Amino acid sequence: MTLAKMAKRAASPGKKQRKVREKRIRVALPVRFTSVASGESQHACTLNITKDGARIAGLKLVPEVDELVEVTRGTKKEIFRVVWAGEPGTRDEGQAGIVKQKKGHGKIIWEATALKPVKTEAPPELPKSKLPPEPEPGVLYIPRKQLIGIGVGLAVLVSLTLFLLLRTPPPKKPAPRKLVSVAGVNATIASQINDAQKWRLADAGDFDADSFAWVRDRGQTVSTRIVLASVSGRDESGYVLAPIEGSNTPQARRIVLFADRQIRFDKTFARVASIALVPRANIAGVNWQGQLRAPEATTDGLLVIQEQRDPQSSVLLFVSGVRIVTLPPADFHAVPLH
Repeated sequence: MTLAKMAKRAASPGKKQRKVREKRIRVALPVRFTSVASGESQHACTLNITKDGARIAGLKLVPEVDELVEVTRGTKKEIFRVVWAGEPGTRDEGQAGIVKQKKGHGKIIWEATALKPVKTEAPPELPKSKLPPEPEPGVLYIPRKQLIGIGVGLAVLVSLTLFLLLRTPPPKKPAPRKLVSVAGVNATIASQINDAQKWRLADAGDFDADSFAWVRDRGQTVSTRIVLASVSGRDESGYVLAPIEGSNTPQARRIVLFADRQIRFDKTFARVASIALVPRANIAGVNWQGQLRAPEATTDGLLVIQEQRDPQSSVLLFVSGVRIVTLPPADFHAVPLH
C-alpha cells in the first residue's frame, strides 16, 4: 500500500485519531524567576518551551513542587506552577518544569516567533517496486533488504560503541556531613542544615512587635520550635532560625521542617514578621490567592506572615500525604487561628 493511500485511510471519517503530544521547542530564552511566596528572584534560562509551560535551567535556589512562581520575559510576566524540580547531585540539578497556573488561557510570554508552527508537506508517493536487474556474470548480487539490514546493524553497533565510550560516570556520593552545633536545635538535624554555623534558633525579639502582638491577641504564643499535629499521630516538627550577628541579611528568617529526623522543608525568607499555627480543620476553609484549590491537609498549618500591613504577604505551610504544600492566602487576617 502506498503512503498516499495510507494517509487517505487514516484521514477517513469515523476513524479515531491518536492524540499527539504537545510539541516542545528547544530554545534558550533568558528569564527572571521569582517565588510568589518568598519574593526571592533569580536569573535563569529556558531549555525548551511549549505553549503552556517550559523547562527552566540555571536555578541556584531550587523551588518546591507545587510552588507558584512568577516568570518575567522582557516586559511580559506570567504566574506558573512548579511541577517538578531536579534533585541535587543529578544532571537535572538546578532545573525545574513549570506550567501556566491557568493552562490554556491568555497569551504565553514566550516570543511569538518561537512557538510559530512549522509547515510540513505530505511525503511524495513512493514509486512502485521493481524486480532487481539481472546480475552480470561474475558479479555478486545482494538484495536490497539484506543491505538495509546490514546497514541498520552496523549503525546500532557504532551507536552502542560510542555510548560506552562517551557515557558519563555516575555522580560521586557526597561526603557525610560533620556534626555541627546550633544552639537550641537537635544535633542530628543541625548536621543536615547547609551552613548551619551561620544560623541560630530565633527568639521573640527576632519578630515584628505589631505582628507578634496580633498573633498573641488571638490566643497563641509564638514559639520558634514548631510542632504541627498530624492525623497519623506522628507530629511534624521544625525550627525558625535567624542569622548570627554580623550577617549581611539580618532580616532573613529560615524555616526548617523535618520528620523521622529527615529535613522535608528548608527555605529562607527575606523577612518574617511573625508566625502562627492554623488547626488542620480550618485549612479547608481558607480563601487562596488566584482562587487556588488546596489538597487535603494531614497536619496543622504554619502561617508565615512577612508584612503585617500587607494582607497578601503570607504563605501557609502544611503536609498533605508525603509532601509539603505552600499556598498564599488571599488575606491572612481572615485565616482562623482557633
